[in-house]
Amino acid sequence: MIGYLRCRLRERGTWVAIGAAVTGAAALPSPYSWMAILAGVVAALLPTPGGKGAA
Repeated sequence: MIGYLRCRLRERGTWVAIGAAVTGAAALPSPYSWMAILAGVVAALLPTPGGKGAA
């Protein structure tokens, strides 16, 4: 799991998705903005179907 996260965090697309989550969350009020950032980061780090290692 740690190895997967390290590889995922090296990908440029992951950082673009995290940046988009932060940018989008900036328009929301405080408690909702933090939830939107958390959801965006989790979504960016989840394995994609059909990606490397898919069965």
